[in-house]
Amino acid sequence: MKQGVTEKKEEQDTRNQTLTQDYSIGRLCCSSIGPSYGEPIGLALDAIVVSPCCESSETDGNESGIVASSDFQLQFPPQFSTNGKINYRILLQINGNLLQETFLCMKLPTQGKGTMMCVFEEGMSTKPSSDKLQQLVQQRILSPGRNLIRYILVKDNLSAKNSNSDDSCINQNSQYTTIGQTEAYVYLWSVHDTIIISDIDGTVTKSDVRGVIDSIFTEKYGHVHEGVCSFFSEIVKYQEEHESDMASKKNGKVRVLYLSSRPMRLIHSTRKFLSLLHQTIQHETVPQKNIMSSCMGRGSVDIDAELPDDIEKGKKALIGLPPGPIFLHTGTLSTVLVTELVRKSTHEFKADLLARQVVLPFVVAGKEKSGSRLFLAGFGNKKTDSLAYEMVGMKSHDIYIINASSVLVSTSASLEFEDEAEESDNEVVGCFAWEQMVRTEDLSFEMISVSNPSKATKTTSQKKRHFKGYNDPKLKKELLRRISSY
Repeated sequence: MKQGVTEKKEEQDTRNQTLTQDYSIGRLCCSSIGPSYGEPIGLALDAIVVSPCCESSETDGNESGIVASSDFQLQFPPQFSTNGKINYRILLQINGNLLQETFLCMKLPTQGKGTMMCVFEEGMSTKPSSDKLQQLVQQRILSPGRNLIRYILVKDNLSAKNSNSDDSCINQNSQYTTIGQTEAYVYLWSVHDTIIISDIDGTVTKSDVRGVIDSIFTEKYGHVHEGVCSFFSEIVKYQEEHESDMASKKNGKVRVLYLSSRPMRLIHSTRKFLSLLHQTIQHETVPQKNIMSSCMGRGSVDIDAELPDDIEKGKKALIGLPPGPIFLHTGTLSTVLVTELVRKSTHEFKADLLARQVVLPFVVAGKEKSGSRLFLAGFGNKKTDSLAYEMVGMKSHDIYIINASSVLVSTSASLEFEDEAEESDNEVVGCFAWEQMVRTEDLSFEMISVSNPSKATKTTSQKKRHFKGYNDPKLKKELLRRISSY
């Protein structure tokens, strides 16, 4: 009996050890975490970390910028807010590595402070310090591309003696008791990368309303534009396959970012939708079919998850959307409705989000001196999407607006195409102001401003370019040509 208990204990110890990968980062990580992380109770958006070096090289101190990031936007239910009686902490686990709380951890917002966002204990900010980010990159805790991050809410047993006995513990001998957890992704990108922005509702899906209903309530993902998965995936794949031809451009990659005005409370269903959407590769005479993997449960979803058994392998070529960070509105549903229906300022929200969460980290990392463009293209389904993209510096001919019939339209002043009847209102042109800086370290959001656009009369030389959906070879050819020249 005693021998059986000993073997069981040894097996459990081995399991705990394998949960933490060894990258020679013992001073940053610990291996005390067990198999139980608690119930998924929080909300977390994805985050971007931008390194000033190439993906294939290390930071050597000679780069023009520093490692920077977007906000790590995290919320737990308000009943767990810090109230002085119980000491809560949020431990971070990245790719299986549980970070030591002395290195990096977060805390809940204080009750009555008017914010629901958790902050890092060091600096009381939603962003880690550049020094911490650089250590995460140098110690290879963060790998290039997508990294799984788990936020684990724990209670300090030393300060909460009256804790419930039925709570699941991280470790029986630990000072912490697990309350719950939530997951998101951290994307490590290079300052040399270029980004494709895609709206979700009406741009991936065929309509705003039905897109939300299908992806949240019915979980039937058939009402999407044909070819959207293969188009974005092939653009990213083409760049990866031609990296050797672009060695002089410091191996910058094409990245995809998903942007929506959906409220943050829908992040789990939105992430699940983008992860599980698959389409058959379309041939000229074969209609496209959208397939949803119904075998997955709720919560975090792996984009590389297996498809259902009823799909015969080898007979249907399936392709999904490329992985990329998802940014949503951090307000409540009522706030989103007021923004879209009353104030009609969705473009201001999206432009502000892109400036804070994308432009600013790239500027801090030295984008201006990298010699590469930040935005390759932007896709949306409304004029407000076009306006938001222009407000952060994207050129009008790099913006594509798609309608419910899957026709994409883009404006260009250099090519002659068929004219399109315009509304009587003047076109609005946004502006994005870059402030001249002396030192990269002094950059802050106040130095990057997104202003309300002023009206400007459309010139007669501007024409419209039309593309017959995401499967139009002219559209793909245009973006591939742009990739080769950026």
